[in-house]
Parts: sequence; C-alpha cells; structure tokens
Amino acid sequence: MRVGASSDFGVFTEVFLDDELGPLRRISPPRVIVDCGANVGYASRYLLDMFPAAKLVAIEPSPDNAQMCQANLAPYRDRSTMRQAAVWAEVARLHLLRGGFGDGREWATQVKVASNGDLADVTAIDIPTLMLEEAIDTIDLLKIDIEGAELDLFRSKSCKDWLNRVRNLTVELHGPECARAFFDAMAGFKYILLRSGELHLCLNIEPLPTAVGEQA
Repeated sequence: MRVGASSDFGVFTEVFLDDELGPLRRISPPRVIVDCGANVGYASRYLLDMFPAAKLVAIEPSPDNAQMCQANLAPYRDRSTMRQAAVWAEVARLHLLRGGFGDGREWATQVKVASNGDLADVTAIDIPTLMLEEAIDTIDLLKIDIEGAELDLFRSKSCKDWLNRVRNLTVELHGPECARAFFDAMAGFKYILLRSGELHLCLNIEPLPTAVGEQA
C-alpha cells in the first residue's frame, strides 16, 4: 500500500472495511471473474478469497497502479492474470489522464481517445477481445470501475452481445449520463439489482424472452 496522499487506503477501506462487495456472497460460486479497473488489486484479492475455486483476470491502465496490483496478486499467481490495459468499447490506443478527475488521486485515473498533441500511451481492449484472448466463454462475475469510461462501453451497440455472456455484474457509475447508458444496455435483461456503497450489483442476469417478430 502506498501511504501519504495516496488513494490506496481509501480503496482498502471500501473493499475490506466497508465490505462493499459483500452482497456477492449470495451468488453461485463463479469460475471466472474479470476485474475491469483493478486499481491496486484489493477487490481482486477480496474476490479470490471469497471464491477460492475462481480464476480472475485483472485489468488496469495505470502503470503505477498495475505494478502495485501485480504485487498484491502475487500470492494468487496460479489463479490470476494481470493485464495493463484499459477496458474500452473497442480495441484502440488511448491517452492516460491523471489528476483531472474526481479528487485527482490514483483511484481516479481516466483514459480518453488521443487527440492532436496527446500521447497514445495505453492499450485499450474491448470485452469480446479480452474473452477471446483469455479463452473465456462466460464471465460469471464482471466488476467494472473504470472512472467514466463505462459511458462508451455501455452505449456501444455491441455491448449486448457480450452482456449475454455475463452472469453477474457490479459497476460503479460516474454520473447520470453513465447511469442512463448502463440501464439502457441492461433493458433487455432481467436481474436482481442491489446497491452497496457506490456500487450497483446486478445478480443472476438472464436475457428477457424475445417477443414474437422481434429480432434478438
């Protein structure tokens, strides 16, 4: 854990002391967990301890955070994979933004499409490509905390294709526009919706039946 002005203790508090992910104990034990926006790996460790038979893929764009995450997941190296990348609506190269979102600390690192003068300094991967590369057929538990990038992720027309292969999901939504995009994407599914701290948890996700004459 980094000390001083770092956000690491705030993340530790949310995960281990406030137990924000605690309601996930009610789901069937997952085999595959994907942690998008893993930060320094506290949520990943928490989930690996909660579900000792699961394997987990952690994705984090910030090099400093990813290095800490790698160290924190070292005891779980036989059940975890760490990838330094951003989760996005498509495969791309993005610009890493530090200090301009939220309180500006490490937990608020963002990515954006590189424009003129920006350095494209982080690889972005979409969820279908991630699943293909990691040989994942179904994500039993998907955690998403990507500092506003969920807006592009969930308003993409292709998101329902991979949502059909997700059984449980927890997401931190950063503002009303992100919330609208998320719940619009989830409109074709039934699920149990819970709130825990800053998280929305969608459990036991199933596609709604397709009406006669309506395309899936």
